[in-house]
Amino acid sequence: MKDIGGLADLLEQEVTTLATCWRLERRDGFVIRATDHDHDLTVDGETYAARTGYTRSALATTGALSVDNADLDGVLSTDTITAEDIRAGLYDHAELRVFAVDWQDPDAGRINLRRGWIGDVTLSREGHWHTSLRGMTQALAQNIIESYTPNCRADLGDNRCKVDLSEWTHTGVILGPGTDLTLEASISDTDGVDASIFEHGVLTWTSGQNEGKVIEVTAVDLEKDTITLAFPPSYTPAAGDEFEIYAGCDKRLETCRDRFDNVLNFRGEPFIPGNDSLMEYPDG
Repeated sequence: MKDIGGLADLLEQEVTTLATCWRLERRDGFVIRATDHDHDLTVDGETYAARTGYTRSALATTGALSVDNADLDGVLSTDTITAEDIRAGLYDHAELRVFAVDWQDPDAGRINLRRGWIGDVTLSREGHWHTSLRGMTQALAQNIIESYTPNCRADLGDNRCKVDLSEWTHTGVILGPGTDLTLEASISDTDGVDASIFEHGVLTWTSGQNEGKVIEVTAVDLEKDTITLAFPPSYTPAAGDEFEIYAGCDKRLETCRDRFDNVLNFRGEPFIPGNDSLMEYPDG
C-alpha cells in the first residue's frame, strides 16, 4: 500500500486541493520541474514552476503487465524547453516522475502517479511539443536474447566486431552551408580511397554546435567534396566545423570478408535456412 502521508484525509473530502507536479531529468543530467497549478510550488525544497504550461491525458494503471502510458503536450518556453534542444534530441528518452500534492501544504505528502521514460519528442510548426510517457513495465518489453539473422548483429568496431576503427577513420572540415542532408566538406587523407566505403558510415562532430553528436552517412562524393547524411544535423553546421568520419558496414558476410578481412568475428548466420525454405516443394 502506498504511503501518502497526510493526504489520506484530503482525499476523503468532497473538494480537494490537489495539484500535479512532474520532474523530468534528461540523459545529460539537466532537470526540469513543473506543475499544473497556477502558482509555483515548493516541494521538499525544490521549486516546480507553473509557467511551464503542459497538459496530459488521463493516467490509468492496471494489474496486468501491459505498458502503462500517457500523452504529454506543452508549449515552448524560452527559459526551459526550447525548439533547438528538442530538435537536438536532448529530451528523448528522459526520465519522468509525476505526482500529486496538496497545493495548500505541498510538504504534507505526495501521491506518486507515474514513473517511467518518455519517448521521442515531436515539435509542431506552431511551437507545441508532444511526447508519450512509458511506464516501468516498458523495460519488460525489451528483447534480452538474440535471434538468428543472416546479417551481422555486431556494430562495426565494438567489442564483438573487434575491427580497429582508427585504421578506417578520417578527419574533415565543413567548407560551406550545404543543404539539410548534404554537407560541403573536405575529408583528409583520401588519396586512393574508394568513396563507397563511407556508405552506412558514421560522422561524429568534434567542434561547433553539434560537437559530440553522431549521425549516419549514406554517401560521400570525394570529387565534389560532399557528404550525404541519413537525416539533418541537430544544428546547421558552419564553415570550419570539424568532424571525424569512419567507414561503414552493411553487415553482410561479403563486406566483412572482403573489406575488413574480419570474417572470423562475423556475428550472423547467413547459411541457416530461412522461412522461405519452409515453403519450398519439389519442382517436377
